[in-house]
Amino acid sequence: MSTPPTARGVRHYAVIFLAFGVTGGLTVFLSRLLLNELLGLDGSLLSGPWSYRLIYLALIPPVYSATLMAVGTLMGKRAFFQRRVVRLWGWALPASLKR
Repeated sequence: MSTPPTARGVRHYAVIFLAFGVTGGLTVFLSRLLLNELLGLDGSLLSGPWSYRLIYLALIPPVYSATLMAVGTLMGKRAFFQRRVVRLWGWALPASLKR
């Protein structure tokens, strides 16, 4: 028989789910904002020009990682989300930054 989760554990996971949800929405918003305002590209992923589509897809991972770190830090879970970002980018990071 399993033990019921503690209030602290439930709160931890609630904050994490909320952070991932907020991060997803903010990532889409910020990526579109960067494409429209900074690069002057108009369109969408489904009906936009190919330049918009390719840049949008290349922009999502770094914007998502930066947003995840910012939201996670604001919600008091910096260490948790830092491990996730390092795992996501581990193949590209030098060993000195993985620690």
